[in-house]
Amino acid sequence: MVAPQGSRSALVHLMVVVSYQLTVARAEPHLAPLDAYLHHFDGMGNLPVLDVRYGDAVVQGQLFVNRKGRPKNKVLLQIPTVTWDPSSLPCGLLLFIDIDAGGYTAPGTSAGKYGPFVHALWSHCKGGFNAGKSCNTRTKYLPPGHMGAVPNRYAFILFRHHCSATLKLPTEFRFAKDKLSLANLLSENPGLAPVAATFLRAGSSATE
Repeated sequence: MVAPQGSRSALVHLMVVVSYQLTVARAEPHLAPLDAYLHHFDGMGNLPVLDVRYGDAVVQGQLFVNRKGRPKNKVLLQIPTVTWDPSSLPCGLLLFIDIDAGGYTAPGTSAGKYGPFVHALWSHCKGGFNAGKSCNTRTKYLPPGHMGAVPNRYAFILFRHHCSATLKLPTEFRFAKDKLSLANLLSENPGLAPVAATFLRAGSSATE
């Protein structure tokens, strides 16, 4: 059966629009190394950029240098400022992970041998973040400490959840065997939805 010319034209136009929507890139290409990993999980590809700051440094994929034989980067020792609109997100869960714990492997589509490793986890954040004071702390903040020549990716991911939700979450991660499964986190908490993310890199150089 041959479709009328007008129908075929409309169909071709629809195919072009759908193709564009599926392939359009994030507006912030410097966050592509984060998307390379997150896009494997439902709803986590090309998320809006989460506003995270260490002092005056806005976290959007840049390198924070940690060198062997020297103290850790002092900027990273404090819990960062994380900002979102509480009127549109009454309750949030903030996750901070080292994707590449155990070693970065190109092209970055998978986690490291021990990753993702949880460096901080806060839930039921009401009215914003306020350095975690408005949240339930599930895992205390552990500053990025990777000092290898190839930097690790450390991601901040914000999720929406119901304020009354009883979430099935881990409480502490301090050993290599305790790596997180993002797939399980999402499947075990049906009301949990990712809404924004960003990342930084930490290591001794900018070598990729």
